[in-house]
Amino acid sequence: MIKKITYLFITLFIGMATQSNACRYTVCEIGYSDFGTDNYKLILFNDSDVSANSVSVFTKTTYAALLDANIETSVINVLTELDTENLKHYKSFKKGEQPLAILVSPEGDVLPFNLKKEEAQFTESVWELLEDVTSSLIRIQIINSIVQSYAVVLFVEGENTDENKKALKEINISVEEITSIQEKMPKPFENPAEIITLKIDEIKNERVLLWSLGWKDEYNGKPVAAILYGRGRLMGQVLTGDLLQIKYLNNLLTLVGADCECGLDRSWILGRMMPLRWNKKKQQEVVKWHNFDAENPLVKSEMSKILSISPSKIRKQGAAGATTLYGYTESEMKIVQSYDGQTPEEIISEIPEQQSSYKNLIYLFGALIVLILSVGGFLFLRGKN
Repeated sequence: MIKKITYLFITLFIGMATQSNACRYTVCEIGYSDFGTDNYKLILFNDSDVSANSVSVFTKTTYAALLDANIETSVINVLTELDTENLKHYKSFKKGEQPLAILVSPEGDVLPFNLKKEEAQFTESVWELLEDVTSSLIRIQIINSIVQSYAVVLFVEGENTDENKKALKEINISVEEITSIQEKMPKPFENPAEIITLKIDEIKNERVLLWSLGWKDEYNGKPVAAILYGRGRLMGQVLTGDLLQIKYLNNLLTLVGADCECGLDRSWILGRMMPLRWNKKKQQEVVKWHNFDAENPLVKSEMSKILSISPSKIRKQGAAGATTLYGYTESEMKIVQSYDGQTPEEIISEIPEQQSSYKNLIYLFGALIVLILSVGGFLFLRGKN
């Protein structure tokens, strides 16, 4: 009888312990995966002025150049095809001002590009387009830093020098505070977040990057900060004006190191990804620094299941009617509010169930001790009687 009770307690304990430590990944780690839901679309509009040879050049060139990029390509014949969604983008421009190519974000935003239609110049124009949509000086800096760093804080300068100094001071303090508590996170990370500055006179060279982060015209002239993690993903939204404060920066930076099953809306975990090239060498670097392979099929399958169990998210139904990650959609998130004067430890503790695995273990051991003492007392009294 005593053996049966002991086995029952052991089984119960193992089950509870397994449940309390169910998640193996952090938000940052899942951010290194690509589930195919974040791809951009590069579309060539084929009108009567584009030759068949130019269309062939575009198709072959883009296929070879974008194999390691999160960009898909297609050619739409505006005279014969009935693709209403893409034609809607085409017709949204004034007649005579329609671009020859557009880049469409996963959220449906459109960025136009003008190509040279003459065959002699078309090929060179396509290569310039591909370089523009996949790479830039700041994106290269971000990609080179993002794997080894806890995160990347992109600081975009504004026109006012004093405002820039104030914003940069807030960012530096936030990075220092988050660095001081990185060891207390679910998976400690040795390197701090890196700050990359985009000078105001270089903004025009980063049109694609800023557009992909949801850049708005009202940001022009104001200092802006964006927190990037994983495979070039945006955490939350860009911060400017009253939002560019230590407490908001701390909240978003803390979420990067959060447990993936901490009760967060999954749109916070898979933030929008900027257009970029991500080759096997970069993925091997992720394995080296984080000791896990985000592209391993088994790992991706497990992460997909974690992400599909998500309340408070609008998702589409899969082919079989089951909700899956591949029907994932994003929506604008609301920043978690924190109170003035909080310590970094208090901030991290306010993220919903951020440290649930540790708290559950403490409660579990406490309950187990009480249970053992109760059963021991019961058996002692029974033996005495």
